[in-house]
Amino acid sequence: MGATSFEIRGFGKTIKEAYNQTIEELDEEIGHQDGYSGNLNSARGYREIFAPEGIKPMTYVNWIETASETLYDGIEDSEKQRIMKVIPEAYHGRVLSYAKIYDDKYGKALGIELKGKEAKEYRERNGLKGKRGKVYYFFGMVPC
Repeated sequence: MGATSFEIRGFGKTIKEAYNQTIEELDEEIGHQDGYSGNLNSARGYREIFAPEGIKPMTYVNWIETASETLYDGIEDSEKQRIMKVIPEAYHGRVLSYAKIYDDKYGKALGIELKGKEAKEYRERNGLKGKRGKVYYFFGMVPC
């Protein structure tokens, strides 16, 4: 049994509402396939994360995904250090803890609120301009 990464955006007044609505849409569109849909509806819930002050949410997501590369068996310390160089050292601990959650195909998805350009573009593409709510980005690994 393998694993695959997924990413999907959702919209709601809260992250819980966005998550539940996205799950409902996925179940209708692709079904749950006994927990192996390869998308958010195969994850066991979500964990909300927050980008540090001054860091764009998608930059933080990229750091987490990059840090997850250091978790593979057999990777040498020098290679781990090379991979982590793209992430400011002050954030290594937190990013690595989130990377472990991200990398767990039987665990929770990570969810983060999008702001600025990313949120605006999602709202425009999905006819949500002027509607109350927030845009969330869910990502992680799930079995497939």
